Amino acid sequence: MRRLRTRQGDTVSNVLLRAYNRNDDDVEEALHIENPDLASLGPILPINTLIVLPEIQQQTVSEVVNVWD
Repeated sequence: MRRLRTRQGDTVSNVLLRAYNRNDDDVEEALHIENPDLASLGPILPINTLIVLPEIQQQTVSEVVNVWD
């Protein structure tokens, strides 16, 4: 189980981008399930807040289609 401490000015979105390189609803929901009191800390998280990072499956890209192909 990975853990992360917040930095000055961190939001949940910043934490997700730093930890997973994504911040979609599925990852955010998993983070809040793992850290149920996180929402009560406000939109800008206090410095040095310890956050437990849930195990997330990496998204796979099935195929990229360009409009000019």
